[in-house]
Amino acid sequence: MSSQEKPTMKTIAEKLGISIGTVDRALKNRGRINENTRRQVLEMADKLGYRPNVLASTLSRSQKAHVVALYPAKNEAFFNEISTGMSAALRELAGYGVTLERMHTVRHSLMSQRQILSQLAERMDRWDALILAAAHPTALNETINAFVDAGKTVITINSDAVGSKRLLFVGQDQFSSGRVAANIMGEFLHGRGKVALFTGFREVWGHEERLNGFIRVTHERYPDMLLVGPYEYQDEEFTMRNLLGEVFNAHPDLAGIYGTTSVALLAAAGFLCERGLQGRVRLVGFDTDDEIAQYIREGVIDASILQDPFSQGYYSLKLLARHLMHGWEPQQPSYFTRMEILLRENAHGNERPNFF
Repeated sequence: MSSQEKPTMKTIAEKLGISIGTVDRALKNRGRINENTRRQVLEMADKLGYRPNVLASTLSRSQKAHVVALYPAKNEAFFNEISTGMSAALRELAGYGVTLERMHTVRHSLMSQRQILSQLAERMDRWDALILAAAHPTALNETINAFVDAGKTVITINSDAVGSKRLLFVGQDQFSSGRVAANIMGEFLHGRGKVALFTGFREVWGHEERLNGFIRVTHERYPDMLLVGPYEYQDEEFTMRNLLGEVFNAHPDLAGIYGTTSVALLAAAGFLCERGLQGRVRLVGFDTDDEIAQYIREGVIDASILQDPFSQGYYSLKLLARHLMHGWEPQQPSYFTRMEILLRENAHGNERPNFF
């Protein structure tokens, strides 16, 4: 392809060695497609400067929209993927007047979010919409509602603000993911044993929903599994390790550990290895990075449930742009991203294969 030729779906297909139909499904998010393939297609489209025609029909070049995204900067692997997804969407929206301003808290801090939202309230004329990973399920509703009443659009991502006037939520079905985790733990333990529950923040909606789903299924299907906790580790590895020491001293017969964030997985995996308990105590949680994947391959972590952070970032901005610039209205309150279970058999990392 010369520098003057406009890239097409055929160009992308030839570059990746896949069919045009696969490219079409990836770009339009329809039909069945492997997640790694979908991501490769989106990244190649961005690299080549491909602009799908659908944008021309949904966005007006005469309109402009400044979007603010507020989410934690901690847990780099996860939130970096959200940022990558937003960047991919932003490149697709290039030339259509969409700009993005990212603002961060160190972690899911309600106080820090309130401070930043207060700053945004003082410059209402300088932004149009907000993408928010809410640090509390209800405490920010008054602020969110005030923004919406003032003509701003607010959507939530990763963690919802339940009952607010936000337009929509993009993220994992957290309650269902907790149910899946309980089924995995129950099968590993054959329905018997003592399981300790650990959560990052009791006030974060997503973390609490993961707990609730886990507890519900345990009571429904595994009555001989005894739950202890939950223990809140403030999404800090040091705090998590201290709690683990206390819990094991109180419950030396512990058979399983369930954590609601990657911090719990990493801290617990290290703790189990130090005490020679790897493979004897089952460990189930969420998300991945290179270290977590290695622990899974070694059998220290039994399973991790992924929540597709790339898609959370990508679709939050794309859906928001469609609403702002074309008047699109969501047909449902929540848009759930893909759930994938990472086990020893498929924890091979996200690197692309090279067959040459």
